[in-house]
Amino acid sequence: MNNDAKFFFCLSGFIGFVLFFMLGIIITNDLLTALVQSSFGCLFFAVCGRILLSFILNGNIVDSNTNPIDPRDLSLSTENDPTNLATAAMNEASTTANRMVDAQV
Repeated sequence: MNNDAKFFFCLSGFIGFVLFFMLGIIITNDLLTALVQSSFGCLFFAVCGRILLSFILNGNIVDSNTNPIDPRDLSLSTENDPTNLATAAMNEASTTANRMVDAQV
């Protein structure tokens, strides 16, 4: 997820740079002033994008915490024997696994 966060941070900063640069060129007709304004716009949009991403990620965490665990899933074995727990986990994993590659006949 860190790579996605960096990508979103850079993308929002780039959008801010381009937007402020175009507006600065249109309003002032001075390249140096537009470049300075666009650097501040880049920083502003990057920070706003980072805050927006943190709100989105925190919302996903809250949504995943609201799904309660079914007590029947926890009662696969009545004992806390590691062998029984491992066997039950392997059985469930083998029945719910998806194929990565389909073999051709």
